Amino acid sequence: MSAAADIRIRLSGPAAPGGLVEVTTLALAPPLADPAAEFDADGLPVPHYVGFEAEFDGRPLWRAVLGPGVSRQVMLVFSFRPDRPGPLTLRWRRRDGGVETRQVSVPAG
Repeated sequence: MSAAADIRIRLSGPAAPGGLVEVTTLALAPPLADPAAEFDADGLPVPHYVGFEAEFDGRPLWRAVLGPGVSRQVMLVFSFRPDRPGPLTLRWRRRDGGVETRQVSVPAG
């Protein structure tokens, strides 16, 4: 099992009627005990994170499949129009099968 990642989340502001909320998230992968584990048998980089999902109040917002061109320190930015305040859940899927989940509240505007 991997050490927990440092995952940062920033919201542009509160949920306002008709307004956009921009979400910036940064996942800083923990260092590997064996740096050679970052490469496959052909010498190609193996991504630490292979997927990302975002949900607002239990409803899917955004999903991404990440490939070998993605850095170990991944930043994603997306926007959505929340119709009310509620919980925003972000899930980062690691290559070892683990999941890093974080939740923040989108406040009322």
